[in-house]
Amino acid sequence: MEKIKEKMPQLVKNATVREEILQGMITSFQLEGIKISQETAYTILERVDLKLKTCKR
Repeated sequence: MEKIKEKMPQLVKNATVREEILQGMITSFQLEGIKISQETAYTILERVDLKLKTCKR
């Protein structure tokens, strides 16, 4: 998880919340029987963030 934290944008004020979201995503996928890495979960979260920022403009 430390590797993931290093990649997080500096704009994220509360990395703990972001970490909780990542862990929740991983757990949700695992409950559905889908294996997902932390890096993949982070990539998904980044793309969602980008899409939300684009839609707000």
